Amino acid sequence: MLIVTGASGYIGASLVSELEKKHIDYRGIYYNSRQFVNSDKFMKIDVTRNDLMEAIESHNPSAIMHFAAISNVLEAEKKKILLKF
Repeated sequence: MLIVTGASGYIGASLVSELEKKHIDYRGIYYNSRQFVNSDKFMKIDVTRNDLMEAIESHNPSAIMHFAAISNVLEAEKKKILLKF
């Protein structure tokens, strides 16, 4: 089973579409989109919080494909603190 972060974005949604076609088990993680609200394969999670680690631990994926990003430049500038390690 795979976990795909950013599943509602351009790259993540394209990957999810391919996984569906190939019947590969996955769980998609999104934050800003509502298109997946009624699907049991998707979870609304803020990847900057501990909820992501809880989802990973509970699903025990064989791989994580990370495509989550802040695509709005102004929003990214406001949240620079998230970029510090």
